[in-house]
Amino acid sequence: MGNRKVNLSAIIILGPGQLPDGTMVPWGKTRIDEAYQKFLDIADSPHVILSGGRKSHLASEASAMRDYIQKQYPEMLKKLLLEELSVDTLQNAFFTKVIHVDTLEIKKLVIITNSFHMPRVKQIFTNLFDASFHLEFLEATDPETDEKTIASQKVIERSAMEFNEHILFCKDIKTNLKTVHSLIFNINPDITLAYQNMITKLQPFITLNPQADS
Repeated sequence: MGNRKVNLSAIIILGPGQLPDGTMVPWGKTRIDEAYQKFLDIADSPHVILSGGRKSHLASEASAMRDYIQKQYPEMLKKLLLEELSVDTLQNAFFTKVIHVDTLEIKKLVIITNSFHMPRVKQIFTNLFDASFHLEFLEATDPETDEKTIASQKVIERSAMEFNEHILFCKDIKTNLKTVHSLIFNINPDITLAYQNMITKLQPFITLNPQADS
């Protein structure tokens, strides 16, 4: 066989949030349903990375997604990889890359989330994954919910994207990764303070939508 490399691919399903009982919020099912159809379409049997850690629940978002897959799409189980450290979208991308993607030398990625969340997801992944990666973004159906929840989520998405653009990201991928690392592990006090200030301003909107993607 020599040193021929297999061109691995992976589907990444971003954690959607959890209900008080620890199960997925309803729109998480649409993400997994979309992922299953893509799983069937990819000939080389891709890995399926479930990204989402523990917030206020004993079980992680990744394990909640796994429970749904076990019931609905058991043929995906053998390809599952869990990422259970992340608590927001930035960390979804960072820990998925560091733990699974770089280690397994995966270069083709399909990232799945809902439409309302996708602009920020594209912003984050394209700023943390360089041109050697092939990124495909797949939108699942948005949740049916009340206007207040939708409005609050839009404020959260817009504010988070502005923070990323002005505080975290430049044109250099390596620098972006180091900056996100410094935020996650509280290395740079200025970045940490800026992030905390943003969260404080958004708290009324987060309260309105406690299961929002963060």
